[in-house]
Amino acid sequence: STPDALLRHIFSEGDPFTDLLFELPSAKKIIRAPLSRFVVDLNRSRDESGENGVIKITDFQKSPLYPSFFELTPMEIENRLTQYYDPYHQEIEAALQTGQYKFFIDGHSMLANGPALGPDQNQNRPAICLGNFGDIQGKKIAEELSCSTDILIQFAEKLGEELSGLFQEIQQDKNYRESSLVNSTTSTIALNTPFDGGYILKKYSTIPFSIPGIMIEINRALYLDETTMTPIPNRINTLKTALNNTVQSILQKG
Repeated sequence: STPDALLRHIFSEGDPFTDLLFELPSAKKIIRAPLSRFVVDLNRSRDESGENGVIKITDFQKSPLYPSFFELTPMEIENRLTQYYDPYHQEIEAALQTGQYKFFIDGHSMLANGPALGPDQNQNRPAICLGNFGDIQGKKIAEELSCSTDILIQFAEKLGEELSGLFQEIQQDKNYRESSLVNSTTSTIALNTPFDGGYILKKYSTIPFSIPGIMIEINRALYLDETTMTPIPNRINTLKTALNNTVQSILQKG
């Protein structure tokens, strides 16, 4: 493929425009991923191997990222980790160790339908997924919750109120190609489905940091034209405002 096509593909399978979606005015600190997860996946443990590990060898459709004759050396892998992975996590740790933070968000976007590498292949995804490592009601299953069930449900209810106008707009637009996402089997805002959380949420919500947190996955169909890879007008601001108002409401409740 051409360099432009490759860059477009990498951008498409990243978390496009999440730097804008989660640029919340109420946030005391925002730490952005500096590069594509196909360079190094910051939401994995440092030593996680495999095709979907910290250094990926395929994209989400399980297509190889590198030619068959190419192989990263252990030194090249370590260089990526040292240059990109370590500073990112060091910045998070330094912030949380100050004791100034009582809540954090791990923000992502997700494809409208589960890809080959996902836990939900070819399934239609909800508009938004909130994760705390619990069940579909936000309640504890086995591992510790990243935040209480009450907080997760309050967050979902408030965010649903904030986005009710957007969801209504989508439902009324019969031509909107992803209108079915608001009528999905899980619900408009799903808890722990299809994702319940990842490495970052686990690491920083447990000892020694023990900061409550929520993972947020926003369905790209809400804000992105997949054909042109350009944002749908006003959608990013609508989502960002809703997220910010929700965060402020939760923090005010303590």
